[in-house]
Amino acid sequence: MKIFVSAGEASGDAHAASLVRRLRAVIPHVQVYGISGPSLREQGCVAVEHMESLNVMGISEVLRSLPRIRRVKQHILNHCTRNRPDVAVLVDFPGFHMQLGASLRGMGIPVIQYIAPKLWAWGAWRLRRLRRSQDRIASILPFEEQWFAARGLKATYVGNPSAYACATGWTPEQLRQRVDAEQEQPVVALLPGSRPQEIARHRGLLEDVAALLQQRTDNPRIIVPRAGNIAPEQLAGLSSLGACIVDRMEPGFSLRGVDAAVAVSGTATLELALWGVPTVLVYRASPLTALMARR
Repeated sequence: MKIFVSAGEASGDAHAASLVRRLRAVIPHVQVYGISGPSLREQGCVAVEHMESLNVMGISEVLRSLPRIRRVKQHILNHCTRNRPDVAVLVDFPGFHMQLGASLRGMGIPVIQYIAPKLWAWGAWRLRRLRRSQDRIASILPFEEQWFAARGLKATYVGNPSAYACATGWTPEQLRQRVDAEQEQPVVALLPGSRPQEIARHRGLLEDVAALLQQRTDNPRIIVPRAGNIAPEQLAGLSSLGACIVDRMEPGFSLRGVDAAVAVSGTATLELALWGVPTVLVYRASPLTALMARR
């Protein structure tokens, strides 16, 4: 059996890797290839394209990257023509995947959209595009199954991967031991995002936060989770301010027991809520994206 899997960002890469790990337990000889990040590659997914080539967000950033994104899509379609998969699983990342899914379906390849776009929150006009781009939605929010069914789409609630992941992992005591925090020492997490552009846009802000915490808080232990696709040197400024850089791919990774967090908005929002961490969310968009959002 051949399965094409596509992830366009770090959280989707982690969720897809978990899916592939479970698939291999049931179908040991399954062949998996596609658009992958480090977590998928660790599970033996053959990289037709690397996730990092798509990892952009914001209107101006996407416009600048359109030629590259189109080349990636065409390369994928050419590969699937030569090495046809039995099914394609597209994980989150709807802007790209709704286009790719429609093309794959046009080739007669069944498409599963794992993690649906949040049309119930924003952009319900995309419903027609979503209908063309998949055969079945694997939903991670319970109410979505009924919401999509009422609009003529087949959706199945399959559980929430963040909820499963956050229910296990380091205990507060193990976290403190991992980051060398004393029992009464305040522990604050700074989460800079999982895209290189997000890191670049928020790094200075989070470095200012780290400096203020050092000045105004009694001996804080600052920790910074690093996504697998982010090079350590991109967080060197935070490290130089005394922050402990923690690899999110470490077995057992958890922020349960952190006293507070400042996080770039994204999947981390749900994870921090599930861990019960008081959080301040931040996000700096490009000037063009911010202008369009205000309108």
